Amino acid sequence: MTSLTLFKVNQHDFKLTPVPDGELFNAIHAGSNDPIISFIQKNLHPTSRKFTIEHSTSFSFTLLINKTTKWRIYCDDQTIKIEILIDTSQISTAVGMHALQHPCPATFVYPDTITPVMAKTLTSHRQPVFMGVGPARERELLVTGDVYALISPDQWDNVAAANPQYKIPSYYDIQLMGEVTPIFETELMGDGNLMSDVPFGTQITGPYMCTVAFASGIRLERKWYTDFMRCHDIGLDGSLTFNPRSYAEILCRRVTPIFKHKPGGMFWVPLFGLGIYAEAIKDSDKPNLFSAWMDGIVAAAHASGIHMTQVFLPFWAKFACKPLFDMWVSRNFPVAQHAHEFVQEHGDSSVIFVCGDPVALPGNELAIGMFTESGDPFSMSYLAYLPSVATKPEDVLKCKLTPYHAHCAMLLDAHEDSGGGAAAMEM
Repeated sequence: MTSLTLFKVNQHDFKLTPVPDGELFNAIHAGSNDPIISFIQKNLHPTSRKFTIEHSTSFSFTLLINKTTKWRIYCDDQTIKIEILIDTSQISTAVGMHALQHPCPATFVYPDTITPVMAKTLTSHRQPVFMGVGPARERELLVTGDVYALISPDQWDNVAAANPQYKIPSYYDIQLMGEVTPIFETELMGDGNLMSDVPFGTQITGPYMCTVAFASGIRLERKWYTDFMRCHDIGLDGSLTFNPRSYAEILCRRVTPIFKHKPGGMFWVPLFGLGIYAEAIKDSDKPNLFSAWMDGIVAAAHASGIHMTQVFLPFWAKFACKPLFDMWVSRNFPVAQHAHEFVQEHGDSSVIFVCGDPVALPGNELAIGMFTESGDPFSMSYLAYLPSVATKPEDVLKCKLTPYHAHCAMLLDAHEDSGGGAAAMEM
């Protein structure tokens, strides 16, 4: 169980201050859910429809965040607290103990354009939960220490400067932090297939040694405070044109150190860094985006001296992004099954890519139970197996909401029923 204090930004000096309990008291006693919804949108999450208000008392209300997590919002000593409650009933004690008994530290890799001193400095900032939230990712969620705060992007640097005690990285540092990738040499345990419906841990397979790399995607979800402007050219009339070469160069720079880390490896590379980010690109530019993504991977392979026969795209990419999948297959690059099956086949030469938040260390979204919020939800499937991020057995929790579980099964069924027709793009 985790308890956080709800903070807000003082608009005069950008200091983070606790939200007064009167705001919660007034919302609860207004006689309807509308004030509570407004309170959630203002202080907890812009998209209140993501959560269900289960019940309320005179001093609290409970939000159902997902199938495994509830937040109790309550008043305590003139402040508002968030109590995180995670249902651990489906967790195998054996898996939890495995995580505790097999700790493994992360290795941080980075491109030659960053010095070891700078990489160490950036790594030291990888502590708070930080993620874009809202329909257009228009707010940023910060969790550091016992502070929970929603911050608008245009205030972020001012808030970071005004609150040095929280060591909040600047947006410039966050951009650089995307270049530093945590890699784990670890043992994977699980039920053997992410599409399985059996309770996690009831059919243990493994353990299997493999490498897991949490690579940052290229953020394009909004124009400012992301990589969007680095990947677009500005015309004389102010129009923006996607520059696939710039995109490919950024991706190449981020992937090359991972390939160099294990040049003899077999690399399982999902569509990390696309997903919602592809939604910010005009439809007419998406073919260029997909080809640029593949060009970045190919350039990284060339720069690190590995062969593309070592780099595998998961088969489910044909459901998530058929144009990219078709480009991949047309160049005779290999295709693989689910990651766990890939690890069983290739053993300790397996290198599994998952999408990682540039600020958050892998797994610290576990603290707030928002398993599908930051980056590719697929990464959360693997946090269950990483010993380095578990501090107690109940931390070892498999996310039931990964789109490559029930969602992937649904797509497979639809694909078979249609005789192999193309599925709509969905990430």
